[in-house]
Amino acid sequence: MARLPGRTATRGLATHIRRLSTICAVIGVTDVRLAHQMRPALTTVAIQTEAVAELSIRSLIWLIDHPDRQPPMVLGPRPELVVRMPTGPRRRRPRAKA
Repeated sequence: MARLPGRTATRGLATHIRRLSTICAVIGVTDVRLAHQMRPALTTVAIQTEAVAELSIRSLIWLIDHPDRQPPMVLGPRPELVVRMPTGPRRRRPRAKA
């Protein structure tokens, strides 16, 4: 398991993401534990890393056993978008007419 940064580093990262999210969309990949602890919580793409690793190992073994053949097409599990908080630039509200 990856080591997560300390609280101070986490707060600093959250501040930068909050600033960055005012000008562009920010999302993470692999749905790390830190993503839901951020404020605002970070939208991520969840990838089933164990399933992908298992398919990769099977494919590698197949390639070793059949070095002169074309490898078969292998489809992995579909990634899942985990929407948490808005991640795009803030939209400006139209000014009220005076």
